[in-house]
Amino acid sequence: MKRLLACAMLAFFITGCSGEKESGEETKIQAQNQEAEVEITEFKLSNLSNSTIDVSTINGGLKLSENKASVIIFVTPNCAPCKTELSYIYTIAQKYKSDAKIMLAILGASDDEIKELSDEFNLADEVVTKAQDLAKALNINALPAIIISDKNGNKIRSYVGLAPVEMLESDINLAVLR
Repeated sequence: MKRLLACAMLAFFITGCSGEKESGEETKIQAQNQEAEVEITEFKLSNLSNSTIDVSTINGGLKLSENKASVIIFVTPNCAPCKTELSYIYTIAQKYKSDAKIMLAILGASDDEIKELSDEFNLADEVVTKAQDLAKALNINALPAIIISDKNGNKIRSYVGLAPVEMLESDINLAVLR
C-alpha cells in the first residue's frame, strides 16, 4: 500500500499540474523559409515594473528582442511541483543574468497571487504577465513547463514537470554558447 501511494505521488510530481487561461497580446507573421513555411508569432509581455518585453515564437523556440538566450518557466500558484521548481529558479536567474533572460510566467493567477509568489521566492525581476497566449502558442498543456532557447530562437530543450537543476543549468549553458 505504501509503495502504491509513493508511486502515485511520484507520478503527480513528474507529470505536473495544468493551468487556467488568461489573455495577452499577439501578432502573427508568416515568413517563407527555403525549405518550409515558418510561422512567427510576436508577443508583448510585461514585467511587474510594467516594462514591455518583446518576444517571438519560432518553431517552438522563443526569440527575444534583446538578443539573449531565454528560459521561460510556466507555473500556477496552486501547483506543488511548480513551487518546488521556483525554489531554485532565483539562483539560476542570478547566475545567468548577463547571458540569458530568465522569465517566470505565472498563469491563472490574480495580481495578488502573482505578487505573493514573486515575493516569496524573490523573483520580482523575472515575473512576466499576460503570457497565456504565449503558453498556448508554445503548446504548454501541463505545468510546470520550461522552454530553453538560444539567442536565435532555436529551442534547445523543453521540460514538463520537475526538471533537475543540473540538467537545467547544462541546457542553459548550451543555449548561451550557441
